[in-house]
Parts: sequence; structure tokens; C-alpha cells
Amino acid sequence: MMRSLCFMPAKPAKNSWLIEQDENNLKLTRLMDGKAIETYPPVHRSMAGVYVQAIVQGFRPPRELMPLDPPMVDDDDQD
Repeated sequence: MMRSLCFMPAKPAKNSWLIEQDENNLKLTRLMDGKAIETYPPVHRSMAGVYVQAIVQGFRPPRELMPLDPPMVDDDDQD
């Protein structure tokens, strides 16, 4: 009797994100096959939109958002 072996390719791991919210903050957790592999600190809702947009575009959320530095004014330009 002849036996044949059929190897099925492994399923790719399922990557998903958990979003937890309280009154003003959101906390993002990256899950792989349902297990937490990366957790981000809670951020205000206004910043969470930037984080989620990064995820949707295929990037990791930034670890922090820095406000722009005020523009430098050259003293010679003030006449």
C-alpha cells in the first residue's frame, strides 16, 4: 500500500490591534494570534487618531508625538 504525505502550508499569523478607551485616553495593544506582543502607553484621543492612521497605513504607531519647535526669528530681519 502506497502512502502519500500532503504538507499544508502554515497559516500566517493573525495580526490585530486591541483599542481600549476610558474617558479621554486610548490604549493600543498589538496582538499576534490573540496574544499581546506590544503595548503602547495610553494617549489622548487627539493623538490616538494619528496612531491609528499609522497602523492603517502599515506603520507602527509613533512612541511619542513632539510639538513643532517655534520658528526661529533672526534679529536682523526685524526692522
